[in-house]
Amino acid sequence: MQLVGLSISVEKTGAVSARVPYYGTTVTEAFNNAATNFLGLQRTGMDIRQEQDGNYVAVGLFEGVMDGGGESTYDSEERTVYDWSPSFEQADIRTHPKFGELLKKYYGTLDENEEVTWGKYIPQGTGSGAGLGGSGDSTSFIDNPMRGVREFYALGGVWSQKRVYPNIPPDVFTSVGRITDDPPGNLPAPGNRFWLTLPPVVTQKGQKWEVTRRWMLSGEKSTGAKEAAQDIYESLNG
Repeated sequence: MQLVGLSISVEKTGAVSARVPYYGTTVTEAFNNAATNFLGLQRTGMDIRQEQDGNYVAVGLFEGVMDGGGESTYDSEERTVYDWSPSFEQADIRTHPKFGELLKKYYGTLDENEEVTWGKYIPQGTGSGAGLGGSGDSTSFIDNPMRGVREFYALGGVWSQKRVYPNIPPDVFTSVGRITDDPPGNLPAPGNRFWLTLPPVVTQKGQKWEVTRRWMLSGEKSTGAKEAAQDIYESLNG
């Protein structure tokens, strides 16, 4: 068996992938030469191509996980990969943690349907609004910078933890839909926020399983809104 072109990749989680070439003078011969296992890894795919000399090469993709150290090895921090995927999302201005202050400062009002309207002008140098009534000179007013504003950009993102196991852990869905202040990996939540546990992503790697647990960052909350969230979603922090 020729192994020219062999490549092996090993991830921090212990996941191993190998691309192994098998040669033949015909497609059938190259295909039949390909093994179903290589160094304990299971074949999960194959590509076959014809070379310039007319022969064929079947490149088998093999996947698996390095063993050793017992079951506890799979939960080891040395074999764990964390990832932070940030985003900026448009959020309703009414969910802003300082929305009440914005209403007062920029002369906003809420109608019976909770829709916000901002005054066309505000007093120049205003700090807190008391209405636009009065006999002030029109030159003392400026365009309201909040006029037409319905949304704002809010920090969001997903924090993930990737590990590989010989079997899917039985507790993989236990925390889904619950919130926490401190997910594994010690990534602090910026501001007055929490993390919502998302469903895990589970991918087969040969005869092993790659499990990616995920937590979604909430928007910034007022103290009252955060307390309400703890009533809506069960907290992992008690």
